[in-house]
Amino acid sequence: MPKKWQFATMSDFPSQRQDKFVLRLPDGMRDRIKAAADENNRSMNAEIVATLEAEYPLPRSSTDEALWLLGELDKIRGMLENEKPQSPEALALQAYSDDISKRLKAAILRQAFDDAKE
Repeated sequence: MPKKWQFATMSDFPSQRQDKFVLRLPDGMRDRIKAAADENNRSMNAEIVATLEAEYPLPRSSTDEALWLLGELDKIRGMLENEKPQSPEALALQAYSDDISKRLKAAILRQAFDDAKE
């Protein structure tokens, strides 16, 4: 027996369950958003959301922040290692980044231990 076609209702789409917000835009702003969206190959909605995400990111936990900083320090150390620093300033920066990295790792372990106790 052939399958019957089943039509989706508007509530079947995830976008229908997301928060909605009506917004009044100043003259010309819609055109600027449209131009930026076209340039980035995305919808106007996606362009607006991306802009808002960049301006209002989700708050990071202290552990997430520490992990991010650790990653940044690793990048700095990697750049310094690739350049084979010889100057006293570069060597001091390398030592400083190593010290911060160790302290961040210790802080992350303490936070994880504290989280496990709760």
